[in-house]
Amino acid sequence: MTNSPRLFIGSALASVVFLAGPTAMPLAAALLSSKLPSLGHSIDSSGAAQAAFALVSISLIFGGGAFWGWTLGKLSGSGHARRLAVAGSLGWGLSTIVVGFALGTLEESIARLVPNLPIHNLFTMLFTPAVFVITGVTGIALGIAMRDRRAGVALGWRAGLVAALAFAAVDLILDSLGVRVGGPNAAESATMLRVLTLGNVGAAIAGGATTGLLFSRHVAKASADVVLPAQTA
Repeated sequence: MTNSPRLFIGSALASVVFLAGPTAMPLAAALLSSKLPSLGHSIDSSGAAQAAFALVSISLIFGGGAFWGWTLGKLSGSGHARRLAVAGSLGWGLSTIVVGFALGTLEESIARLVPNLPIHNLFTMLFTPAVFVITGVTGIALGIAMRDRRAGVALGWRAGLVAALAFAAVDLILDSLGVRVGGPNAAESATMLRVLTLGNVGAAIAGGATTGLLFSRHVAKASADVVLPAQTA
């Protein structure tokens, strides 16, 4: 049996700590290097420093996904914490990295096609679908780990949609408060990094909570399917 409220809240908190947190650390490092030109120059001019930074960032992302999946498995009582850890690591880690590279290419292409598109609109157009894809792929990976791809697809698109809407909502709220990507003094105040980090936290809370709720239902249904045949035997 699963405790839905416990899994709902626990998954949301775990998503903030293990998914949004590790993603924010490389962003914070990039912000620090931009504020300290000497540090940024040292990293840019050193291949070893760049490689170390990339390795640490990738390790945090994959490791965070693993801890999140493991936590989900423990909270749900599914008995498959290790499989879910692998699914979380690969689903979250690979999709984050692939989407991250794709965003750079898409940004350049859209900027060439629509040169007058405001930066804050471009930001929203790129990152909102990115959140949907990453969350969706991670949900599908969980379904594969539980050997129920159909449930994984349902989990993926529902949690992905909620996470994407939450990200967009945070973005729009901050924009209405004057924190606009590409706005006045945006570079000096690291507006994009702030909006991205807060948007990721909002997406993690909403997407994580939705994942926990849907996953608890899946585990409860799977447990019932096992118990009923045993009772009728």
